[in-house]
Amino acid sequence: MNKKKSLKAAGIIAVVIIVLAAGFGGWYFMAGSNAYQDVFYPGTTLNKMDIEGLTVDQAREKLEDSVKDYSLTISFKNAQCRISGQDIQMACNDKADIQALKDQQNKVRYNKTDKDALALTVKDLFTYDSEALTNQLKQCDALDEEKMIEPENAMLVYDKEKNSFSLRNGEQGTKMIFSEVLAAAEEALEENLSELDAEDAGLYQTAALTEESPKAADVLKEADDYLKLHLEYTFSKDGKDKKEIIDSKLVSEWLYVDDNGDVQTDHDQIQAWVNDMADEYNSDKVSMQFTTTSGSEISLKVPVGGEAIDTSALFKDVVKCLEDKVSGDRKVPHTEKASGISQNFGGNYVEVNLTDQKLYLYKKGELIMSSNIVSGSVSKSHMTPTGVYQVYSMEKNTVLRGADYASPVSFWMPFNGGVGFHDATWRSSFGGTIYQYNGSHGCINMPYDKAKTLYENINTGYYVVVYGGVTYVPGQTTDRGSSSGSSSSGHKKNDRDDRKDDTKKETKKESDKETKKETKETEKHTETKKPETTAPETKKPETSAPETSQTETKAPETSAPDTKAPETNPPETSAPEPQPEPEAPEEGLVDAQSVSGI
Repeated sequence: MNKKKSLKAAGIIAVVIIVLAAGFGGWYFMAGSNAYQDVFYPGTTLNKMDIEGLTVDQAREKLEDSVKDYSLTISFKNAQCRISGQDIQMACNDKADIQALKDQQNKVRYNKTDKDALALTVKDLFTYDSEALTNQLKQCDALDEEKMIEPENAMLVYDKEKNSFSLRNGEQGTKMIFSEVLAAAEEALEENLSELDAEDAGLYQTAALTEESPKAADVLKEADDYLKLHLEYTFSKDGKDKKEIIDSKLVSEWLYVDDNGDVQTDHDQIQAWVNDMADEYNSDKVSMQFTTTSGSEISLKVPVGGEAIDTSALFKDVVKCLEDKVSGDRKVPHTEKASGISQNFGGNYVEVNLTDQKLYLYKKGELIMSSNIVSGSVSKSHMTPTGVYQVYSMEKNTVLRGADYASPVSFWMPFNGGVGFHDATWRSSFGGTIYQYNGSHGCINMPYDKAKTLYENINTGYYVVVYGGVTYVPGQTTDRGSSSGSSSSGHKKNDRDDRKDDTKKETKKESDKETKKETKETEKHTETKKPETTAPETKKPETSAPETSQTETKAPETSAPDTKAPETNPPETSAPEPQPEPEAPEEGLVDAQSVSGI
């Protein structure tokens, strides 16, 4: 290469390097010396609004201009709602100290400023009329609670031929919580956003399980595993043994999907099966005369040791087998002994008069407490079983669960499988004819203070006498059996609207056995005049009976559960309506226990 050309090239390269070095050095000097002293650093946002390169005055001017024609459009699944800034008196907050933000930013040179530090936020950057915003939102058709559709979990549908389950009709619905929508709208206003998508913002209440849910396959596998169970209980009647089998067909009717999208066994229906077995196979019991609080004398059939089925033990055994996935031959539990029962149980018992909807607590022959109650709903075939029982468990502060309810209670005292006494703070009244159309799933609902008194004065083994009540009312239905072929499990889903008609065709139908049970007379006690020559122990006069109505349902703050079920039941009327009122959440499975309240 020519020496002159080589020197010339070297000179050009040197000049370029010097120029580049000078440029880089100048930029570095400017950045390092905070050249953005009077303007916001590149990349700076204020409540997500771009203000980079703007002075404090320019930033404020931009904020003020942004609210002049501001509007927020909220997109819902089935509608849109536009909120005008003018309608809610939106304005830039004069008290917002934007200069302070700039002063704070200047404390760190731009080249050393973290990216996250460039995202500035100011609370209450804009002012608006909160009441006007609330009113604007209330006018949105999508937020009309009466038009909202509750999210529904997919339900299990049993195919008899395939002996397997599938999932049907889970839907997310359009249910939203107004306060959450309001909070999201306020946040959008703070950020000066023009659009808000309710679904993207997670404002809709969602179903825990749909056909497309990630957990759907696991739910179906677990449900199908239950179908592998095969239990055989040998019952005796009239000297003959007969096996009652719990197989896949019966188990399929006992499964449902709970609110969390998990498979559960319906203890209400298991209890119904246990009651059927007791009705069918219980041997004759010892008759004894029992004097009621009203002074009448009725005939009770008292369990005989070794002959009467122990319904509580049978219920717990079935539930335990299902929980543990245990198959095989099972022993039918019977009562151990007659316990030397004397007339009126030695004066220590709880008397439940289903006809009058009254409960009486006796201790050492004295009436120490009485209460109005609500027993099992007759119209829905959840009648409280009559008979003589003993309290077998005492629980406090638990949650009763079933296929369509989860109810926290403070006091739980079961005496017949999943049937027991408990407080029902969601009810506003007790007694009268409420039980006929708007009763429980079988349990004895009580006011909080009465349930507390009962809990404090009885123990396990305490006798319970249940008698009376009507067994049929107009419009009575049955929700237990199923038909052959496909059936849907989980009666919670059987009340879906017309959009689900195709699925309703696959739901359970009444079986011959259940129909027979519903029409059978179950009142086993006959009242007669009290013979003067066989007067029982002296009772306290009727003046100690309960007041005519019970309305004290509020629990003391120190002992009531943290969460109360809503009071949705209608007040008592003199006669039931032709159709039942919407029923408040009722009783069910005790958490972490193998019993249910129904």
